[in-house]
Amino acid sequence: MGANVWEWTTDALDATGRERKTVGGSWWYGAFNMKADVKAFKPADFYAVYIGFRCVY
Repeated sequence: MGANVWEWTTDALDATGRERKTVGGSWWYGAFNMKADVKAFKPADFYAVYIGFRCVY
């Protein structure tokens, strides 16, 4: 499952919540970002094919 998409988290950059943390890297960015510990902040209303969430059963 590693690096298939950036995964949204509930962590926000500040109290306004406009920037949310994504983790896990993505196939879109290349091998240097395909690690579980890679983190980035993106606008909370941002949409892209390489950002999503994972479901676990």
